[in-house]
Amino acid sequence: MRALRPEGLRLLSAADGESALEIALREGPDLILLDWLLPGRDGLEVCRALRASDDPTLRGAPVVLITAQTRPEQIAAGFAAGATDYLAKPLTPAYVRSRVRGWLLRAPGGGASAGRAD
Repeated sequence: MRALRPEGLRLLSAADGESALEIALREGPDLILLDWLLPGRDGLEVCRALRASDDPTLRGAPVVLITAQTRPEQIAAGFAAGATDYLAKPLTPAYVRSRVRGWLLRAPGGGASAGRAD
């Protein structure tokens, strides 16, 4: 996300759900921003797979769903899949930056890198 470049974070990006999962498993990011509507494995499937990982650090990493899916049952499905939080589109850069700062401060290790899939 362009909004996060000024934060000096190491950003990783994936074009689809399978790539997002592979990158997360390989890199072990401190925070994962995950679009719900990814090609292939959607964001909920990726979130479930992350939470089922053998890696305890990855299992505990904050996973934030980014989506326009805002009906109560959709939000509940995201949390049931293991999402830490939810960002509803449309987003403003300042809002995303402030939320990411907060999640990284609370993340194990204080947060040095962030992963994103969209």
